[in-house]
Amino acid sequence: MFKKLDRVILSVSDLEESVSFYQNVMGFDVTFKSSEVCTINFGDTELVLQPMTEELADPRPIKHGSALNFKTDDLAAACDALKKQGAPMLVAPKQGHFGMYAQFVDPDGRIISISERKKSGG
Repeated sequence: MFKKLDRVILSVSDLEESVSFYQNVMGFDVTFKSSEVCTINFGDTELVLQPMTEELADPRPIKHGSALNFKTDDLAAACDALKKQGAPMLVAPKQGHFGMYAQFVDPDGRIISISERKKSGG
């Protein structure tokens, strides 16, 4: 039925601040930007940032119920780079069942998880 996760759409409180975070702190390339939307492409998936509007507002405390996870081959280097860019660290690198991970937060308080998967065969 479904083939892949095609895009993740985030409603953000400040588009410019969020674009700066994902572009300058996380290091992603912006592929399209207007006053109403910004598209960031990495691999086969797009991250779409859009300004929060009244009709998109949701009073439920749901933003911390999910996380964006980005895979890396070098967790220590990724964490060092994010810390140097000023990204707030939520969870220092630690072992999970799938490998090592760390967590940061974006400007709207969403959890950004960085993971280094266990190597196969061991």
